[in-house]
Amino acid sequence: MGLDIYHFRASHQPDPLRFFRVEGFVREMQPLAPYFQQHENEHLDWERMFSSHRLDFKRHRLLTRTTDGKYTCYVFTDAESAGLNGPIRAIFSNERRAIFPFLQRSRFRLPLQKTAYKNALWVFGPFETIMKKETVIFFENVGYQRNSVSKTFYQAFAPDDATCSMERVNTIYEATLPEAREHFKRNFIDAWEDGRSFVLISY
Repeated sequence: MGLDIYHFRASHQPDPLRFFRVEGFVREMQPLAPYFQQHENEHLDWERMFSSHRLDFKRHRLLTRTTDGKYTCYVFTDAESAGLNGPIRAIFSNERRAIFPFLQRSRFRLPLQKTAYKNALWVFGPFETIMKKETVIFFENVGYQRNSVSKTFYQAFAPDDATCSMERVNTIYEATLPEAREHFKRNFIDAWEDGRSFVLISY
């Protein structure tokens, strides 16, 4: 886990590997509306995965997600719980299922107290998927920064955030550690193109 900040440039050229889902950011990304396109894409079918274990997906929310690049683990808590202190109800990982269930172990070490998830449902194996059309922005890679920010950054940006506002990009610059500011300026501010550039944040 860590902080990843990406500088992308919107493109009209479809690329099945390089696109940003607009859902949840329609208002923030409205200046890039000329680049909105419909794209059919594979989604995790949470409704089906939860119901197969007699759980209601709508009564849960994603608490945290972690990956090692090959496998991914999703941790869910109650939908109405606030912050990071809710009870862990279900953990889904696409790690291979062990032949004998009692030997099943996860490679992931969750950033939680073991008591928080000792009674949680653990589900291993391939995720179920469904194809859906969604509004996306296809993009080209421009710049990247990992970590190198002060605590004030986390007060201004959510764990999965996006913006095409230069004002918010300047906020990132102000929160960037002094030794990394020249790199950020060169790859984000100096390379910025209004009407095409946007930043994606993940931590």
